[in-house]
Amino acid sequence: MKTAFLYSDAFAQFDYGSTHPLKTFRLKLAYELISACGLLSLPNTRLVEAEAAANEDLLLFHDSRYIEVLESANNGIVTADAELLASDRVITPSFRVSSTGQGS
Repeated sequence: MKTAFLYSDAFAQFDYGSTHPLKTFRLKLAYELISACGLLSLPNTRLVEAEAAANEDLLLFHDSRYIEVLESANNGIVTADAELLASDRVITPSFRVSSTGQGS
């Protein structure tokens, strides 16, 4: 089995707002802890520098309307379709959660 750990210092440039559960400083702390424990030196493990995804890659997992809403929000524009941000169907159409809570 091969394991890749994706990380970039660029993650710290994002701010999802005070009410969002992801605090980007935690990503760096997790990376530093994983590195300090030697987990990135294990056989079949490698560190991969995360890169921005191209739109065609995003469209493999997300509806185009959802991407447009995110792009608008990133530019400070809240569109009438902003409710799509809360729609699991639009965010990840290829991933469904079963009644047991497990993805399928």
